[in-house]
Parts: sequence; structure tokens; C-alpha cells
Amino acid sequence: MNKSTNYTGRQSDLCFVTDIDNPVTEVTQAGLGITGSPKRVTGIQKVLQRYVNLMTTRVGTIEFAPSLGSILADSVHNGTASNKSYLNHIFAVASADALDAMVADDANTDAYGEPLDDEVIVSADLVDIIIDYGASTISLEVDIANQAGESAEFIIPMR
Repeated sequence: MNKSTNYTGRQSDLCFVTDIDNPVTEVTQAGLGITGSPKRVTGIQKVLQRYVNLMTTRVGTIEFAPSLGSILADSVHNGTASNKSYLNHIFAVASADALDAMVADDANTDAYGEPLDDEVIVSADLVDIIIDYGASTISLEVDIANQAGESAEFIIPMR
């Protein structure tokens, strides 16, 4: 198994999503934002961060890559994601797009180097949807797995 230990000649990511325990012991809410001192993110945490970033970014908001982003983020922001059935459908489409984007990045070894097993996504499955109409929030509980066989269950909060 090829795990993240040597970053010589590779790009590094800084952590901007709440840390998850490794090994994973409980469901973690994926909070966005840099807290404390910057640190390098690796393994399942890096997979989670890349995935959450794609799922919470609205399409067209990244100037150099306007096609990146999620129809899920657009639907939640525009208020069209109002029930669990619709959210299940939109999640499936948005998640497939996010996985495709991550696989394409991983295949771009000239730009990013050879991907390591613990930083390659293999699945992201929706576990639950929590809609709080009073607070106008939607929380998506997702189980994500990498090529090294690790997994993490986490919550993506959306407004």
C-alpha cells in the first residue's frame, strides 16, 4: 500500500476542513475555515477536504476553472433543494461529478505527481439527510472511502 509520508516533488495541501480522527471513531462535522496554525493535510483527511470543497463550491465561482463546483451547492443556495427526494437525486449527480473531477486530477500526474493510495477516493455514499426548516440548514451525512481501505463518516453542513 502506498501511503502519504514523503512529499518530495509533490504538491501539499493545507488543512481548511475540521480534522477527523484517524482511525475514525465518530461522525465528524466538516467545518470549513482555517483555524490555528496551518498544517499539511494527508490521507483520508485530504480526500475528505477535496471532496467537501467540490461539493460546497457553487459552479462558476472559480475563475480559472468555471466548470468546477456542485449543482448541490447551487440548489441549496437558490432554495430549490426543499425535500429529501430531490436532495438524494441532486446529491447523486453532484457526488458523481465530484468523484469524476478528483479522478481526473489524480490522473494528471504531470501537475500533481503520482497519487498515493490513501489520497485516492473510491466512494462517497450518502448516509442521511437532515433538513432543519427552522434554521434553513441542510446537513448531509456522507461516508467516504479511499483506495487504502480507510473510510470516514462526516457531515457536510449547507445553508
